[in-house]
Amino acid sequence: MEPFGILVFLEPGRKPFYANQQAQRLVGADSPELAAAEILRQLNLQPAPCPPAELGPLLVLEATIALNHRQLKATVYRDAASTLIFLVDITELCRFQSMAAEVELSDVLNRLFSVLRHEIGNSVNSIGMSLRVLEVKLKKAGFSELLDYCSRITHELREISDLLATFKAAKIGEDYTEELVDVRKTADLVLSLFRSEYPFVALELATPSPTFVALGSERLLEHALINLVQNAVQAVQGLSDPRVLIRLGSCELKTKIDVEDNGPGIAPELSGELFKPFFSTKPGGTGLGLFLAKTWIARMGGTLTLESAPGCTRFSILLRRPAGAP
Repeated sequence: MEPFGILVFLEPGRKPFYANQQAQRLVGADSPELAAAEILRQLNLQPAPCPPAELGPLLVLEATIALNHRQLKATVYRDAASTLIFLVDITELCRFQSMAAEVELSDVLNRLFSVLRHEIGNSVNSIGMSLRVLEVKLKKAGFSELLDYCSRITHELREISDLLATFKAAKIGEDYTEELVDVRKTADLVLSLFRSEYPFVALELATPSPTFVALGSERLLEHALINLVQNAVQAVQGLSDPRVLIRLGSCELKTKIDVEDNGPGIAPELSGELFKPFFSTKPGGTGLGLFLAKTWIARMGGTLTLESAPGCTRFSILLRRPAGAP
């Protein structure tokens, strides 16, 4: 197999002229002309003027495009008569870069949270102890009208303590021992946790096979799925037929786990923000749920992506699958 794909278009009109075997594999053999047209669209290459000589000197362009769930690096050479495009599949490179970035960010935040838990936690405990002593002395002195202020301060301290507890429970940088994970069993368990609390939501599992496995950590996958299903259940609140589906499958020798809901969808301008720490569209939300889910999946060598439209939002997990696994 050639190391890169080669596409040749003739000008004017950008008519497909030649595609080598690797290019056909990358763009899809079923509809190569449509795929080629999509490549030209993403590269923003306008049709050559007529007569072609008016195009000018050789044009060289490099860009990354998305096609058939792949990330492709396209290098374009174009003159007045033809357009030559070299395609290299960088999907795995982008995946590793994304995983490395997620893990690096999680490590930084984990260190930050550790400092916050220690420094702020000590101060909160000290203030709480002093406040309890003050309340006792105010009661003995008969200044009962001042106790209301103590109650307010106590409430605010409890809010800070709860936030610190969230940081502690997050376990952003949690390590694990790699194991063979029974994905179907884990998905079943997560759905069972939600069925009793949300009986009005249709929580379903779809799988074409009784056995689905992946390499990773059962604990981290369970935590990630809980966050994703929780997010989906909240998205379908108020619908007449709320549905949340976990769909198991495979994609290019990897185990695929989709968490889908039939909610109103996510605005395109928010899609890139949802995985950032502390970003939340919910009042009172910490903005850590989706960030943690993506971080845990990245630590297992996988990816978490989002597709959304009105009536269907889908979070897709891709995890490594052992050779020969069903």
